[in-house]
Amino acid sequence: MAKMNLAIVDYDDELSSTSVFVPNLSAGNFAAQGALADAFQAAVEAVSIGELRKVSISAIETKIGAGPAADENAQRELKWLVRGVSNTGFPVSFEIPCPDKSLLVVNGGEMDKTTAEWIALKAAAEAYIVSNRLTETVTLVEAVLVGRNI
Repeated sequence: MAKMNLAIVDYDDELSSTSVFVPNLSAGNFAAQGALADAFQAAVEAVSIGELRKVSISAIETKIGAGPAADENAQRELKWLVRGVSNTGFPVSFEIPCPDKSLLVVNGGEMDKTTAEWIALKAAAEAYIVSNRLTETVTLVEAVLVGRNI
């Protein structure tokens, strides 16, 4: 099973990442999967204020940025914990570092599902990522703000 990894740096130039399982790449699906990967990457970038440093998909690695994030609020210790469920009911989750807290619901700790950023992330993730169980499809449920000790 293939895997996509997005490396993101915070304001202090500390690295954190997001990893998701994706369909295996072949000559027959490379272009289509590449387009889905680009859409998922754009959706993740839209909900993070960190600086994307590198993208890798299995054996493919692309270096993107060289410096730290410009926003001092971009801290790798904060993350969007994105939760979903596979089509057979198994939980799926991944984290996106340096969350854009302006996307929070008022007086709450989860991403506002009415924002264009949530809608784009959900659509891109559901079109591209799979669970680690038999490459099942995934439906996103929520993204909540969490803090992690690194």
